[in-house]
Amino acid sequence: MKPNQKGAACMGRGGGATAPRPSNRSDKHMQMDKYEYHKFLIQANRFRHAIKECNIFSIGGKGYYENPTSDILAFFLDPGREHGFRDLFITSLFEAAGYDSPPPIFVSSVEREVTTDTGSRIDLLIKSTTWSMVIENKMFHWLANPLPDYEKHIERNDGEKYFIVLSMKEEQVPPKWHSVKWESYLEHIKKKLGDYVSQASNVKWHVILREFIMNIENNYA
Repeated sequence: MKPNQKGAACMGRGGGATAPRPSNRSDKHMQMDKYEYHKFLIQANRFRHAIKECNIFSIGGKGYYENPTSDILAFFLDPGREHGFRDLFITSLFEAAGYDSPPPIFVSSVEREVTTDTGSRIDLLIKSTTWSMVIENKMFHWLANPLPDYEKHIERNDGEKYFIVLSMKEEQVPPKWHSVKWESYLEHIKKKLGDYVSQASNVKWHVILREFIMNIENNYA
């Protein structure tokens, strides 16, 4: 992915000569031409790409990679970490995945790169006393992970099991899994953010959360 490029090419002027007005065109026709030209500009403007605002993650050039994104996500998914947003990220994920009755949100651990018996690595494994969740985070790569192996790995855990593929686009997943688009997930987070922001007293984490959300939104397909 290429870095965001700001600015646009400008149209240079000619040598200062003014094109002669056609003598065989009436003022009515000229006015119609101006109207059509104005309408064309409005329509063409719809196809312009909005300039993407830089953020602390995009400046580094690798902020959209899966591993850095998963590391930051793991931090925010843990209600006990110092960000102060409590269970905002985990409850929003349950809602985005369409679970009607999510379990009580008590998280005992959030693990990264968990190795299965076959040597596969689970992106994120969240454990509670009554449930476990496996998250496969896909930013731009295709889904070719051994998902059944992930299922087998957490069979030993007690309680309910939840399986989520978090990606930029809708994925075809096995029956036990839920496909959640990053766009939908972030919308749920933003809708609920007002209920949590007063508890996150350190403004630093407000800024980092904003930058994290902006960085992902800038990379929507």
